[in-house]
Parts: sequence; C-alpha cells; structure tokens
Amino acid sequence: MLKKEFRLKSREDFLRIKKDGKTKWGNYFGISSLPKDTFKIGFVVTKKVFANAVDRNRFRRVFSSALQKIELPETGWFVVIAKKESKNLKVLDCIDEIANLGSFKNI
Repeated sequence: MLKKEFRLKSREDFLRIKKDGKTKWGNYFGISSLPKDTFKIGFVVTKKVFANAVDRNRFRRVFSSALQKIELPETGWFVVIAKKESKNLKVLDCIDEIANLGSFKNI
C-alpha cells in the first residue's frame, strides 16, 4: 500500500489533473500526469468499470504492488484510470503496461 503522503485525496486535485494534465491510454488503464514539485498518485476506479467493491480494491492493490517494483519519479502528480479490460490484471502485466506507456518518466 502507498504511504499517505504519496496519495492524492481531494477532489480538486483530481479535477486539476484532469483539466491541466496529459493522459496516455494503454490496454488496461490510462495515466494522467501533471508536473508538480512532489510525487503523488491517485486511482479512479468507477462503479461503471467494476461493479463490485472487491474488484475495485483489487485493482488498487495490484497497481500499488506494481509501483513498489518499479522506479518512481521524485516529482509529479499522477492519476491512474482503470478500464474494464483490467479486471484480471496481474502485477507483471501492470509493470509491462507502465513501461509501454512510459508515463512516469515523461513529465
């Protein structure tokens, strides 16, 4: 699990990233990024994508464990947006998708 200081919490922060940031889409999820002085990340997993809370929480857990295995930038705010295709996402698939998108490096 991510530490509290690295999580985006407020609705205003999510909306700011949606409005001013750039989004890259992959097969399983999209990553919106906005240059900032600190590193923070948030997840958007809607009921439309995953009806069950168990599935929504599983996506967050899988993505969080994938983040622990890769090198993260020291700056930037990120929002990960889940797609329906990510229902059976594995950690290794998540790492490959992040590498393909290259979103954490191109801020």
